[in-house]
Amino acid sequence: ATPFPFQIAQGPLYFPTNNELLTIWVKVMASGGGTDIPLPGYYLKVQFRNRNDGSSFEDRPNTRGDAPSSDTFAFSVPPGPAAGNRVEFNLKYEFLPPDPRATIPNTTDTRTTVIDGYWRIFLVDGAGVRRTDYLEFNTLAGNINREVYVAWALRQ
Repeated sequence: ATPFPFQIAQGPLYFPTNNELLTIWVKVMASGGGTDIPLPGYYLKVQFRNRNDGSSFEDRPNTRGDAPSSDTFAFSVPPGPAAGNRVEFNLKYEFLPPDPRATIPNTTDTRTTVIDGYWRIFLVDGAGVRRTDYLEFNTLAGNINREVYVAWALRQ
């Protein structure tokens, strides 16, 4: 089998958060002479499978809107003493689940119980062709590591 053109260069790293959303920071790059070069035009596909219902993976859209990787890197947080999860990225994904209390006011469910399950992510190019292996992780009940970081580098 022919390997995908990108491989994981760093991560996945998981960071705890009290936010009720899933955030994925992605660095899409080529490496050359010790320098990371941002590669624009790639998209993160994100799929979710509920833990309890035995469902298959289904696409979960970016709450921020679908945008490709950019040609510049940014940092997830500013430098300083609270910068423990500071990572360099050029593609960001956020998924804010629907609030179950909006339809069932007396429920004890929260947004985090709605995403009690398994995730699968991968890069695609502008034509939608998959360019990486799947990366899978979970947001099962009690798992507060809902910030994820991965760097994919073009194979040399």
